[in-house]
Amino acid sequence: HLMSTPSPTDDRVNIGAKLMHGEEYGGHAFWDTELFCLPFFTWVFPQTARNLVRYRGHLLDAARKNARDSGYRGAKFPWESADTGDEECPAWTVEYDGTCYRCYVADYEHHVTAAVAYGLYDYALVTGDEPLMAEFGLELLLETARFWVSRMVWNDEKKRYEILQVTGPDEWHEPGDNNAYTNRMAKWNIETALSALARMQAKNPDLAQSILRRIRLTDAEMAAWRRQADAIYLHGETSLIEQFDGYFPIPDAVITEWDEHGMPRMPAACVGKKGMQRPILKQADVVMLMKLLPDCYDEDTQRINFEYYEKRTLHRSSLSPSVHALMGARLGLAEHAYRYLERSAYVDLDNNQRNIREGLHAASMGGTWQAVVMGYCGLHLNEQGEPAFAPHLPPQWKQVRFHLNWRGKKLQVTVKDNQVSAIESI
Repeated sequence: HLMSTPSPTDDRVNIGAKLMHGEEYGGHAFWDTELFCLPFFTWVFPQTARNLVRYRGHLLDAARKNARDSGYRGAKFPWESADTGDEECPAWTVEYDGTCYRCYVADYEHHVTAAVAYGLYDYALVTGDEPLMAEFGLELLLETARFWVSRMVWNDEKKRYEILQVTGPDEWHEPGDNNAYTNRMAKWNIETALSALARMQAKNPDLAQSILRRIRLTDAEMAAWRRQADAIYLHGETSLIEQFDGYFPIPDAVITEWDEHGMPRMPAACVGKKGMQRPILKQADVVMLMKLLPDCYDEDTQRINFEYYEKRTLHRSSLSPSVHALMGARLGLAEHAYRYLERSAYVDLDNNQRNIREGLHAASMGGTWQAVVMGYCGLHLNEQGEPAFAPHLPPQWKQVRFHLNWRGKKLQVTVKDNQVSAIESI
């Protein structure tokens, strides 16, 4: 199903959240592409992955306009994207009963911009695609970093930069101040862009200089970026992380009941309350952050946050169980991880989101692949930038076999008895 939608030859199209199988969301591309679907293509069908990344490159000018129209600088990618790069997310949504409500997603959910940068950078790391970085990749990283710098405000009392009125991946708590995921990914975006520029300056100083001239980026501006990245407020990088300012004071409740598909039910104490009045999350937020930036958090911190937020996450988005599956596998929480893997894998077979009528769930499919290959089989890049594995298969499985395409070389990988027993060219 993942292979049904993106084109191996056309870099002007992307992956709709419902693939080719339904009309919900109008076939628009979301952050689902970069963080859930793209890794599969990057590791297995890199040419298709390149087209998906180039789609964003073609729309960089539209992202610049989107930032200007919103009062910011740099490039701000739309929450929902089609062929023009304009924001396609509706300001008003019509329900099945004919009622309407104001939709603020595009106004506040800006973390998609960091997701686009992350997807591009991860693709470049895995494939070593330097021509793409030279063509537009570095420029995209710098312009998305510039957006985040303009999105911050200085808190003179607390002597720190903050991101206010923002919605994180959770989506039910909108908007809030200093969403931990958004602030940390903004810092990552800025620092990664500057590091990529430094490498380009060392390898090809003329090209780096021409890019800086084209986007009118000066040394003084970059120095300001570094100061802001250093001073942005983070909710700590050890122990329990508050999802956003004011989350912990919300009257607490935890999930204690599940339906026939193993999906959690809303705690009775939270029924009828609005998002900011209850601690229950729609989908992974802090846990998603630790999936993307595992090197920034020690294992104890990852475990503390996984166990805390797991009890308060309803997984009403199909992409959320796969995040908990991967993180559970990474942390050695076998029972937890397998339960979430089943929810992710069976989302459409069991219709456990109760919306199969609108199409299949692309992000869940991509996330399921990641949970197996990157979670249980432990695929990652080592310090030398090459594929490595840290497998810990569930007891239900005897072995796993899958294929990768590593920089032009096709590999067959077999994991058995928690050992990578064979890596063969095929």
